[in-house]
Amino acid sequence: MAAEIQISQPPSLIQTVTNRAFQVLCQAFAWLTVAIAVFIVLKIAVNALPAIHQYGFGFLTGTVWNPKTKVYSILPEIWGTLYSSAFALLLATAFGLAAAVFLAEGLWAIPYSHYSKWSSCNSTRCGANCPRKRITCSVI
Repeated sequence: MAAEIQISQPPSLIQTVTNRAFQVLCQAFAWLTVAIAVFIVLKIAVNALPAIHQYGFGFLTGTVWNPKTKVYSILPEIWGTLYSSAFALLLATAFGLAAAVFLAEGLWAIPYSHYSKWSSCNSTRCGANCPRKRITCSVI
C-alpha cells in the first residue's frame, strides 16, 4: 500500500498572525462605523435640543410650519426623508442586483455548451468556424 500524501497543510506562523491581524482590523473598523453613526445621531440630537426646548416636543411630532405664528414642526420633513431614503435603497438594490447578474453571466459570453463543442480548432473540425479564435480551421 502506497504512502498517503497529504495535500493540505496547517497555516504557517505568518499566515496565522496576518489572519488574526486582519480579523482584528475588520472588527475595529466595524466598531468604528457604529461609533461614527452613534456620534452623528448624538450630534444631531444635541444641536436640536435648543429648538425642542423653545418649541416643545411638538417640534418633532407636529405638521405645521408657520413663521407668522411662530409654530414650527418637522414631522413632514422627517417622513419625506425616510420615504426618499427607502425609495433610494430599493432602486439601488435593483440596479445592484442587475449589475451583479450582468457581471456574473456576461452579455456577450459564449454559452458553456459551445466551449466544449469548439474547445479547439483541429483537423477533426475541418471547415468549422471557431468562435473563440475567429478563424476557420483547415486541414494542412
